[in-house]
Amino acid sequence: MSQNAPGRHRSNISSFSIRRPIGTIMLTSVVLVLGGFFLSGLPLDLLPTIVYPQIRAGVNNSGVEPQVLEETVAKPLEAALARARWRRVRLASAG
Repeated sequence: MSQNAPGRHRSNISSFSIRRPIGTIMLTSVVLVLGGFFLSGLPLDLLPTIVYPQIRAGVNNSGVEPQVLEETVAKPLEAALARARWRRVRLASAG
């Protein structure tokens, strides 16, 4: 195991900080002040606007029973949309 010669200091960050406390305090102060300055310039939104994906479908068929409408329109539409991998879907109604 080698030892340092007398009068020589081992060069690492902890020994530097102990030997030069004023420099360490100044460097820490500069980092804190610059960090606070740049942190104050960051935009901060406590409640950001979140747009949730949604799909709306409307069917106007008077005289059709709700169960028939569910079986012929709603369930096939839900099944098709559940399988799809999409980011944007735009459905338009005719009529």
